[in-house]
Amino acid sequence: ELEARVRGSQSDVNQNSEDELEGLSDDALRNKVVSIGKVLLACQVMALPPMTWERSFDRPEETRAINRVGFLFLAYEVRFWYWELTEMLRKLLMTSLLVFVYDGEPAQIAGGMVITFVCIVATLSLQPFVTGGLNSLQAFSLSAQFLTLFIGLMTMVQDSRADDESYSEGNKYAVSVLVV
Repeated sequence: ELEARVRGSQSDVNQNSEDELEGLSDDALRNKVVSIGKVLLACQVMALPPMTWERSFDRPEETRAINRVGFLFLAYEVRFWYWELTEMLRKLLMTSLLVFVYDGEPAQIAGGMVITFVCIVATLSLQPFVTGGLNSLQAFSLSAQFLTLFIGLMTMVQDSRADDESYSEGNKYAVSVLVV
């Protein structure tokens, strides 16, 4: 069925010569292109790139917003204009909230690991940045943060168990190997 739809769209394009297309009004031509594009997009023959922010002289309010606060959202796709706010929330949770929760205990580090893991999953699934390189950079930096927290958790557990006499020498070495 999809092949038939694609072939039908191709025959529509082939049957319309340039002269016939030039005779169409702007609205009729736009409708023809949109209908062919919808079929090709549904058949996964055509892909559209993500939209990026552009300075447009015919839309002065958008140009003014980009000039004033564009540094906050130009790195993100248009549909993820709010992503910098989620990043600020992540940083607020990691720096301010965790200070007051389980102060000095392994649960505090585990909370940071949970926040970081949720952000890694969100970044990898949504891909909010304009370029793949920025998405990869964010995923790698969050992974490094997660591993740093994991090493801190293992070190904290090892240090707290080192005083426990029932904690054997072999367990100390096992935790050390996990940390490394």
